[in-house]
Amino acid sequence: MADRVVPWNNLPTDLLEAVGKRLKTKTDVSRFRAIFYHLVPPPNINSDDSASTSSTRGWVVRLREGESGEPSMLHPLSSSFHLKRLPKSVFPKRLNLLEFRVFELAKTYTMYHSDHSVSSYRVAISLSPDWPAIMVVAAGKLYHCKLGPDIEMCTMVDTSEVFEDVICFEGKFYAVCHNGTAVVVDPSLEMTLIASPISPDHGSSVHCVKNLVESLGEILLVERHRRYLFPVKFRVYKLNAVERKWVEMEGLDGRILRVGANNYCFF
Repeated sequence: MADRVVPWNNLPTDLLEAVGKRLKTKTDVSRFRAIFYHLVPPPNINSDDSASTSSTRGWVVRLREGESGEPSMLHPLSSSFHLKRLPKSVFPKRLNLLEFRVFELAKTYTMYHSDHSVSSYRVAISLSPDWPAIMVVAAGKLYHCKLGPDIEMCTMVDTSEVFEDVICFEGKFYAVCHNGTAVVVDPSLEMTLIASPISPDHGSSVHCVKNLVESLGEILLVERHRRYLFPVKFRVYKLNAVERKWVEMEGLDGRILRVGANNYCFF
């Protein structure tokens, strides 16, 4: 008899509950819930613990999971403090993620030194079976390390460039320098130029930070101009791989880019 495929939503409820109880991580739970988005009843907007009808379009929030597993809401633009006073007409008294239709947009990690100071390293991971590796930007240098049980040290990529960020895109590592020059690195650690430098248009008192981000199958460059500790403006560029240059975008085409306080960026 041929194998018969049964849709998830046709499985018995007790079987679905048994599967859900065996999921170990919140990411697995989110993916499992996403399958049954249309089966989850909407929140009771008349409840005292629920959001008001004015917030039915949803919210983008930033959470940190504590040691006990209890989530706490962080300031969206800073990692230094939590949000404690929220409008009762919008947010529930208790933040129970299982009571909401939650979609995980991104997950970020921060590395801390033994003295609890925040590390400024930029780390990208490739889980491709052909090239499982990590690439790190530290103090402007680019380091590479293969993933495996016998690998203990990272190798510095031999180059005179000063790098600011690195990401993994379609199984390859892409890195950007302080002047906007971008390269792609292959498994032999050979670098190929993919974008020329960006002409500076700011004064000497403005510090510029560059971040790479993948969005809708494209590589974007976010350029953050800061004077002292305060951002003064942002510029976003899209990679034109054919002409090997960055093209400044006039808008985000409906996208949301989250630029974090610790020089990370995602959409």
